[in-house]
This record gives sequence, C-alpha cells and structure tokens, in this order.
Amino acid sequence: MCTRLTKGLRRPCYKKQYRKTRNEKVQICAECEKLKGGIFSKGLCSTCSRKRSGRGQICGICKKSKSGIYKGQTDKVSSLDISPDGTPLVAGADDNTVMVWDMQTRDVRHVLRDHSRWVCSAIFSPNGRQIASCSMDETIILWDTQTAQDLQTFDNHSSCVNSIAFSPNGYMIVSGSVDEIIRMWSIS
Repeated sequence: MCTRLTKGLRRPCYKKQYRKTRNEKVQICAECEKLKGGIFSKGLCSTCSRKRSGRGQICGICKKSKSGIYKGQTDKVSSLDISPDGTPLVAGADDNTVMVWDMQTRDVRHVLRDHSRWVCSAIFSPNGRQIASCSMDETIILWDTQTAQDLQTFDNHSSCVNSIAFSPNGYMIVSGSVDEIIRMWSIS
C-alpha cells in the first residue's frame, strides 16, 4: 500500500501499486511521487517546487533568499491557509488585516482591511477564488482573491466569530462563535 499522506487529509493514500524507496519502510505510488512540493517529489525544491539541480532539497534561488520568511504583518498571526492550487497563502492577524502572499516570490498580493478588530481565521474556498475571514468584530467577510473586493459581509453573530469553514462545493460558509451558535451562510 502507498504510505504517503494525502494532501490535506493527514492519512495514507492506500493505493495498491507502489514502488519501494531506499528506506524500505516507505512505499509510495507513482501518483503521490509526482505531487508538487511533496516530500517524495524527485528533482523539485521542497520550498517552492521549482526544479532543482544537485543533491540538495532546496533550489539555488531559495538557498540565496531567506527561505520561508514572509514579512509584513504588524501583530500576531492567528490563522494561515494555502490555496488549493498551492500558489497564494492567506494570513489573518491581530492587526485587523488579512494578507494574501505569493508563495513563490514571497510578495504581498493584497492587504484586506475591512475588519475593525482582530482577525481570528482566514481560509480559501475550495476553488481558491474566494477567501472568507472572521473576526472579533462579529463579522465574516467574503473576499475575491483576484480583485481583493469585499463580496459579501455576514454579521448576525452577537459575539466574536472565531472559526469558519466552507462547504465542499463552496456555496456555504459555516461559522462558530463565542455566542455558542454555529451558523450556516449561503453565498450569493
């Protein structure tokens, strides 16, 4: 059986066809071996998924840069999520902002500033076209990832909204709040 963890699910893939690696305890299928940025990706940088040369795990560009450092938040980061396509990263912080980063260049794409209090969570939709963020200001905001526009605001909680999730099809948002209520929101 393939023993590589499937992306985002934290469980083995369990495909029956696999190849043995140098470490006989690890067996992976061909599909998992091809995953970009995966631990078993041959010839790809473990930081940015670019092709690398030589024996190291990191490409020349990442070796020269400060690998993995994203600067710009001015207060504690409370939430992180990577888009389904693996390119942008979203960070919610106690400075009332949601920042969208390009993972390859480490540049800030957008700073989303419509929350009036700490951002508790920020997540990508299943298709990666939208970001939902929730805050101590009792709101959930739906953002467009390309234009950074506020698409929709949900504000029916009576206390801090501290957790959110998208439905698998991306048409609903579920939120949990300190007011001890879980709400479902339809995205228009």
